[in-house]
Amino acid sequence: MQFLNFTSLKACSTILNYHSNRGNANSNLKSVQKIEGDERSVVTQADVDAQKILVESINEKYPHINIIAEEDTGYKRPTLASPTLASPTDSSSSTVYFQSSLLIYIDPLDGTLEYTLGNISNVLCLIGVTSSDGTVIGGVMRAPFGRSFIAYGGNLYEDIDGMIVDYHREEKEEGRLRVCASGSERVRPILDRLREGGAEIDIVGGAGNKISRVIQGTYDIAVFNDRTSLWDTAATEGCLRSLGGTMTDFYGSPLSMVPPVNVDGLVNFRGVIATRPGLDHEAIMEMIQCPELDAFKSCNSSPFCTGVMTSEYLQPTYICMTCSPPSKGGNNCFCPACAVKCHSECEVMYVGNVESGCDCHLLGCCKIREGSERAKRDFTSLGGALANVCIPCPPGEISNFDSFKSYGIKNLPQTLADSCKNLVKKTKETFFLPYPFDDPKTDMEAFAASVFLQHTQNLPIGPGSGAEFWCQVKHKGSPMSIDLHYDKDEYLSENFTLGSFPVFSTVTYLTKSKQPTIVFDHKYEDPEDQVIQDARVSYPKVNKHVVFNGKLLHGAVDDEEFKGFHQGEEEDDCRVTFLVNVWINSRPAIEGLTASDRDLIGPAVTTTEFVKDTSSHVVKIGEENLAGEGITLPFVGAGETWDEEGEEEGEGEEGGLVLAMPSLPGKAESDNVVIKFEEGYEARLVYMGEEGEEYEYEDEMMADIEEEP
Repeated sequence: MQFLNFTSLKACSTILNYHSNRGNANSNLKSVQKIEGDERSVVTQADVDAQKILVESINEKYPHINIIAEEDTGYKRPTLASPTLASPTDSSSSTVYFQSSLLIYIDPLDGTLEYTLGNISNVLCLIGVTSSDGTVIGGVMRAPFGRSFIAYGGNLYEDIDGMIVDYHREEKEEGRLRVCASGSERVRPILDRLREGGAEIDIVGGAGNKISRVIQGTYDIAVFNDRTSLWDTAATEGCLRSLGGTMTDFYGSPLSMVPPVNVDGLVNFRGVIATRPGLDHEAIMEMIQCPELDAFKSCNSSPFCTGVMTSEYLQPTYICMTCSPPSKGGNNCFCPACAVKCHSECEVMYVGNVESGCDCHLLGCCKIREGSERAKRDFTSLGGALANVCIPCPPGEISNFDSFKSYGIKNLPQTLADSCKNLVKKTKETFFLPYPFDDPKTDMEAFAASVFLQHTQNLPIGPGSGAEFWCQVKHKGSPMSIDLHYDKDEYLSENFTLGSFPVFSTVTYLTKSKQPTIVFDHKYEDPEDQVIQDARVSYPKVNKHVVFNGKLLHGAVDDEEFKGFHQGEEEDDCRVTFLVNVWINSRPAIEGLTASDRDLIGPAVTTTEFVKDTSSHVVKIGEENLAGEGITLPFVGAGETWDEEGEEEGEGEEGGLVLAMPSLPGKAESDNVVIKFEEGYEARLVYMGEEGEEYEYEDEMMADIEEEP
């Protein structure tokens, strides 16, 4: 980190030189706007030259470190290594491996607009260092015209005339909250809420400048606009957190520094808010929440127009009463991204989750077409493809649940459980094995191929087909749940709000565990308030395998009532499952195992045999056997529990979408349980308020939905 600090000093010398010789009307700065008409996008020759110094110096000393810098002319997502116990043991290879696991974000001249206006005290050079999982591990905030801070090893230091010393923040007297904020109109509702709470608001330029002032105690809170980028927040978050402060988006969620798939993902669409050490950040989050924040949330969940992907597809659909009013014959539909970004000043109405196309570009008003085209190219470059062929069910499978089957696996590779444990130390990503399968190299790939072939014997297999696979390892003492969710192409869901699903989802249990897999008769496109009459419960056994319709709601629950419903074996120290999704004529935007991944995995075994298990126990739940107070299972959006990292994993949030169902009567007589909910006692998805009260669908919730932009 001292090297980066020294390098930033050289870059700042260039910034100072340009300032001293800026000429009449800043002519020597050679200022241009990267986005025509947007003064905030201004870039000067000082930015370009300072970045060149930083990048060349870092590359010379650390040639294998990944760099993302603001003034780069193109963006390609870096592939980061993840240091594990299995990393190379020889010193040279280990050094390369470690460097390639790091990512440096550079903003050579943060506050360029302030710089061109002569507000030179608002300018900083920002260098943030992150690990492969997106964690900020250090940063440099070098002020050419003021104080400079360096964060590493969890501590904050100050550079005083070349001397690195511990930084001690001067505590200010408690009083009214002092806020430095962006002057963007889009954050005005947040500032209004803070002002109502008694805060004093000052408009202050520069992301780094705001955090520098919070660090120094001048302000308690910093509010960024929703157009800051990861190079604005990597270094600043590192320095603020090392002092004990907090930085999140406008909803209290941590910022992600994982390199995005495309350049548009470099923007903090959900805004940024930071609080000083000792201030109750959660209380500030509660203070600023208001309906206007929905726009930021929508922008982040769907930044791109679906019109570039498909002419008609199942998706959340809007109509615009201003641009295409039905009363005047308008019949145009719009995707969520265009409803928020292209029609933000219009009267927009939510229609529902229906098959439609986005007509924004046909009206000539799509502002995000270019970025959406780039996102589409990224999707296809990762191998992604949308299904264009209807996949019929095999003969006899006429309903959602007829596809649910249970098997015992003979000759399952004994190395598979250890392979899962080894791989999750390096990555928790999912992988894709394209069909046809050409000589699988590892036990994971060979078994994934066997699963695909087992369940596609009666189906037409076309281009784009294959097996998506990953593993889950849950240790005792950590959250054991996998909250209810739908398997889908996460890239399409997050970037386009499109639902693309596997034909089948499967789970194979590799250790003894008491947490069952539960599958509910509810698909992604079904109305949320549609009652659920059927469920399937699979209790784990070693080498047991289950398969079900890939569109169905499912999860693995750590619920005491479900665990007590079945008399299983004693648990192992961890729950290990291997999951395979079967995709036909479409595939998600994910890649295959790398060579370094394969080094952690056992060799291929191809003699696996599937033996069908037809045993099951049918449980009917109704008035005659109603027991207990009922069961509530969290939906994944109410507090994700995909992995074991982070203090808040598995805790969930108060309120949100949950599944409510009656309690279970008696005891299960089989490890495969069929649950039939009688009329009036069905399971259903409901929204819970912060105090645990259920919303009435026809009242509060439907009113909320109708008011969505």
